[in-house]
Amino acid sequence: MLSWIRNSTIGIILAFIFMISLFFFKSSSRFSGVLGLGANNVAKVGEVQISNVEYLRTYDLTKKQFNQLIGSEITDKEAKGIGLDKNALGALINKAIFENEYINNELLIDDKVIASITQNYIPSIYDSNNNIISDNLKSFLIDQNLNLEEFIKIINYEAQNNFYENSLIQNIKYPLNINDKLNQYNNHTRDITYLILPTEKLNLEVVENEESITKFYNNNTNLFMKPEERTIEYIYLNPNDFIKDFIIYDDDIDQYYNNNKIMFTKNETRSFIQFNFNLESEAEDFFYEASNINKYNELKKLAKNKNIRFQELINAQKNEIIEVISNNVFSINKGELSTTINGPLGYHLVFVQDIKPAKLANLDTVKEIIVTNIKKERSSNYIQNLISEIDEEILNGLSLNEIKNKFSLKSELLNNVTADFKFSNENKYKKLIVEKAFKSNPNITSDIIEINNDSYFLFNVSNINIKSLEKYEDIKTKVAEKWKNKEYLILVEKYIEKLENDDKSKFIQSSFVEYISDKYNVDFKNTTIDKKSDVLPVNLINSIYANNVDKIVKLYDDKNVYLAKTNSINIQKESTSINSDIKVNVNDEIRAMILKGISKNIVIKTNDDLLNSLTSSM
Repeated sequence: MLSWIRNSTIGIILAFIFMISLFFFKSSSRFSGVLGLGANNVAKVGEVQISNVEYLRTYDLTKKQFNQLIGSEITDKEAKGIGLDKNALGALINKAIFENEYINNELLIDDKVIASITQNYIPSIYDSNNNIISDNLKSFLIDQNLNLEEFIKIINYEAQNNFYENSLIQNIKYPLNINDKLNQYNNHTRDITYLILPTEKLNLEVVENEESITKFYNNNTNLFMKPEERTIEYIYLNPNDFIKDFIIYDDDIDQYYNNNKIMFTKNETRSFIQFNFNLESEAEDFFYEASNINKYNELKKLAKNKNIRFQELINAQKNEIIEVISNNVFSINKGELSTTINGPLGYHLVFVQDIKPAKLANLDTVKEIIVTNIKKERSSNYIQNLISEIDEEILNGLSLNEIKNKFSLKSELLNNVTADFKFSNENKYKKLIVEKAFKSNPNITSDIIEINNDSYFLFNVSNINIKSLEKYEDIKTKVAEKWKNKEYLILVEKYIEKLENDDKSKFIQSSFVEYISDKYNVDFKNTTIDKKSDVLPVNLINSIYANNVDKIVKLYDDKNVYLAKTNSINIQKESTSINSDIKVNVNDEIRAMILKGISKNIVIKTNDDLLNSLTSSM
C-alpha cells in the first residue's frame, strides 16, 4: 500500500514541514483514552500504539505526495473527501502489523546499529568524536515535536524493516522477458457480448430417485460429516464481576481523596488568542501597533483588518499547548500581550483573555468517582492474588471443579460447541476459550490464560464428540436437496450443450449468444471489460480471458446460465512498449501476502473520538 511510507520513515522526520498550527498538535491530548488506547493514540494494533502525531505527519506527507502527482494544492477538506486521511491510517496500521511481527519473532536490533543509522541520517547531533551533542539532539527533537522514546522507536523500526526486507523479499523481480506478457495480460481490455439467462426459463425438472440419492450420499460422505464437538467448562475471572463484593467506608474515601488531591484538582486554564507571522519584523510591527490595546475584541478586529492569521483557544491547560507557546501564555497576566515568540515554524504573539485558577474539587462532588476507583483497584488486586493462588493449585493437580469450590467461584458451560462456533460481540472472549479448548486434551485443567490486562480464564474439556458421518436417515432431506442441486446443474449444462450442438443450422457459432437471446426473450449486452470488472462473476471473467475471440464461454449456478464471447481484444501497444523496459518488482505482492497472513490474529482498535476530532478539523 503506500510503499513510500516504509521506505522513507526517517525522511518523514527530516523533511516534514508542519502544515497545522503549533497549538493543534497538543490539543488532542484532551481526549480520554478508549478501548485500552492512550489519550493521544489514534489506534492500537496488537501491542503497537499509533500516536496522533504520527498519524497527522503521515496524513500530511500523503497529501503532499498527492499534490505533487496532480501538480496543484488541495485543501484538507478535499483531501479528506478523496480518502487521504483513511489512506494514511491504513498505511500506519499495515506498518504496525509488521512491527508486531518483529516483536513476536524477537527481531531485536543492537544499540550500536541504531546509533549508526541515527548518525548517518542526522550527523548534526554528533561531534567529531562521535559523541552526542545534547543541545543539538534536544533542539532536533523539539523542532520535530518528538520525545527521545518516539525517535528511537522510529529508528528501531526502520532498522528492523530494512533487515526483514533484505532477508526475505528484497530485489525479487519478474524476468525481463515476461514483462510484456504480464502487462498485456493485466492491462488489456476485451469487447464482449454476454447474457444472463435465468434457469427457470428452461422449464427443466429433476425427478427424485431414492436409489440415486442414496448413492450420492455414499459417494460424498465428506459433505455430510458432523464436525467435532466439545463440551467445555470454564471459569472466567473479570475484576468487574467482583466490584460489588467490596464495601467502601468513609475513612477509605477520605484517605483516597487526601492522597490523590492532584487527581481531583482542575488545572489552571487560560483562554487566549495566538497571532502567527512568517517574519519577525511582521510580529514586531503588530506588537508596536497593538501594545496599547488591552481589549480582546479590539485586538481581534485589528488582526482581521491587517489579514493577520490567528487562532483562539478557550480554557486550555498548559500541557495542551506546545511548550514554547505555553511558557508565554502562562507567564503573562490577563489582558496582557506577550512579546515576540520565536517558534519552529515562525513567530507569534499571544494575548490572554481570561484565567481560571486551579481548583480542588469538593469531596462530595467526587465521592462516587472515588468509590468506583477504590473498588476497581481492590478488585484488580484481588484478581491478581487469586490468580497466584489458583496457579499453585493447578500445579498441585486440582481439577477445575475443585478449584471452583475452594475459591467459591462460578463456572460456565459451553455444551457441544464446534471449532467455528459464532459468538456475539459481547462474548468474543468465548471464541478464544473455544480456540484454546480445541487444542487441549480432555480432562486436564488448563493454565490460566490472559484475555487482556485484567481478565483471565481457565478451562477443562469434559467431553469430545469426534467428527462423524451423519446418519442418512437423520438427514435425508438435506441429502436430497444437495443431490437435486447437483443434478439440476448437470441437467442445465447438458441442455445448453445440446442446444449448441443440435441447433447449429439455426445460427453460426459466433452468434449463439444472440440465438439464446431470441429463443428465451432475454436481452444480450455488449460491453468492454478488464480483469477487474465486476459486471460479471469473477470465474466467468477469468474464463473469458483464458479463451480466444468468438469462443463461447459458459458458467452455471443454481439460478442463472451465463453466456459470453469475446468480440475483440484491445491491447495498448504504446503502453506495452513503454513498460517493456520496466523491471516489475514483486516485493509489494509478496509483502501483501505476508501482511494478509500475519494480520489474521492481530486485534486492531481505533480511538474513533480522537480520529473524528482530528479529521473534523481537516
